[in-house]
Amino acid sequence: MNKLKNWIRSNSYERSVKPEIKRTLAVIVFTTIYGIGVTWFLEASVIPMYTGGIPGLAQLFRDFMKFTLGWNTAGWEGLFLAMFIIITNIPIMLLGWFGVSKKFVIYSMLSVLIQATMLGFIPSINLGLSSESQALTATILGGILIGIGVGGALKYGTSTGGLDIIAQYISLKKGQSVGFISMVMNIIMAILGGLITAPDLINRGVLPGVTQTMAAAGIVISYTILRLIITTIVTDRLHTAYQFTMVEIITDNPKDIVS
Repeated sequence: MNKLKNWIRSNSYERSVKPEIKRTLAVIVFTTIYGIGVTWFLEASVIPMYTGGIPGLAQLFRDFMKFTLGWNTAGWEGLFLAMFIIITNIPIMLLGWFGVSKKFVIYSMLSVLIQATMLGFIPSINLGLSSESQALTATILGGILIGIGVGGALKYGTSTGGLDIIAQYISLKKGQSVGFISMVMNIIMAILGGLITAPDLINRGVLPGVTQTMAAAGIVISYTILRLIITTIVTDRLHTAYQFTMVEIITDNPKDIVS
């Protein structure tokens, strides 16, 4: 017992082990927050909203099969979401492994497994957000929680996987905001999702007085983009790992400094 106490107090524990424990706990906590934002808020909303990233792509393909192809996905929807998230992340993890950081990818893999489980198998809880009048509430709260999940994970040197790894790769190479890069990639997803789900919303009478496909699609796109903006703001507030500072040096001996 004394050896354990001494080891916990040692410099090697403080430098090597403690940071990894904190990072692991951060991945678990922030990915869970992310999953709650998607499952209990976005998925619970009567107006479809897409989380973005690989889970958003999974939602998009699921809705394409349901509303465009007319397939009955009730029995295997959760399994499809989970498997899509895991399989699609594999090539992206390889990019992150060689282009970002091996440790970054290892923790991101843990995050991917957690979110695949939550989105695929954790049931939604009725929080009273299933009416059209509560769609804005679901958008705001879901956007905040997802932003906390993504930004918190990035702050601790990991990510929620998927397009976040691509965004992090571009951020490292170009010095651009991770949240901004993710938003640009996800807006395209919002537009496609709006076009796919609009006919179903009209047929079910979810949007009273709306009978045009483009109008219904515009509402879906607007809510999703609002959610993306909220998530981007929260993500950038939390993610401070890559802030750049320019230093200007005035000297009579530039060759000495360069060398």
